Amino acid sequence: RANSVAGGELPRSATRSSEEGMSGYDPDFSSAIIPYIMAYIDAPTVRRSLAMTYPNDAIFFSEVMGSSVSAELSKFLLDPQAIKDPPKMNLAPGEGPPEWTLEKGSLGAQGLAKRTGDSAKEARVFMDCHNDPGYGGTAKWSIELALLLSSRVVRGGSGGYLTPTLALGVDAMMKTLSEADGGTLCTFKFE
Repeated sequence: RANSVAGGELPRSATRSSEEGMSGYDPDFSSAIIPYIMAYIDAPTVRRSLAMTYPNDAIFFSEVMGSSVSAELSKFLLDPQAIKDPPKMNLAPGEGPPEWTLEKGSLGAQGLAKRTGDSAKEARVFMDCHNDPGYGGTAKWSIELALLLSSRVVRGGSGGYLTPTLALGVDAMMKTLSEADGGTLCTFKFE
């Protein structure tokens, strides 16, 4: 499970290990955390979207992995299919992962938004998606969001390329991903 945190402050026990991640124990997620390998790609885009959505607010964002990620990866790699048809670690151009990984793959993420100060508040979202997030799931998400973008007028804005979140809004994206694949592609839960 990957964890994201957006808010005005670092978790108390986390230490900055790079621009794109933290390591340490995060009491907000009750987990040891380490930097997420794709954060260097994801985080600048998320920060830009947050800055455009909340231009007058101080935002801190970090994308990290919780300790459950290694346990889930171990279960995945101990699957009998991994012995019969192991995933390659270095794919050649045009190659993809084994079919079984596309079907059994999944992702889980948890996000936390915190407002500090006089109007302190927090919200948490859990997202679970089916299919391999690197290939099968990403392709489905991209197609669903492209169809949504092509079928409606997008929100206005300035600043160049708009991500689907900025162009469509969070509610439209969640509704689309929740209804895709007969309602089995992604689920969202809020606390």
